[in-house]
Amino acid sequence: MQRLNAATLPALLARHHHFCDGVIHAMTLTYVDASLHGAIRLEVMDQDAASGWTTLELILEGAAWVQVREGPPTNVVMSPFGVHIEFWQDTICLDFSPVTDVDYTMADFKRSTFAVQAAVGWVVEG
Repeated sequence: MQRLNAATLPALLARHHHFCDGVIHAMTLTYVDASLHGAIRLEVMDQDAASGWTTLELILEGAAWVQVREGPPTNVVMSPFGVHIEFWQDTICLDFSPVTDVDYTMADFKRSTFAVQAAVGWVVEG
């Protein structure tokens, strides 16, 4: 399990093509010791995998803000912009439905249809 931080993020996003056209398989939310935790399982492109694809699980601890505004039928295929991940005020912000990949702001994050803000993020491969 690798912690997501400003140093590890660029290599992860480059290897997995910024999660462009990835598929969201599941999201679970649980309370652990009065703290909201989330797990999001994705299938994403992987330049190091023989098949070209791999499964990742993003573990988010201390979720402070979760927004999912998708109506039926829900499209589990991610945006061609992939994921936008930003570190903001000692938190990690993940936007799985960014509307732009240029001049992204926290106002864009708050308008997202699928976004999570948490204290700590981890990635589990495979």
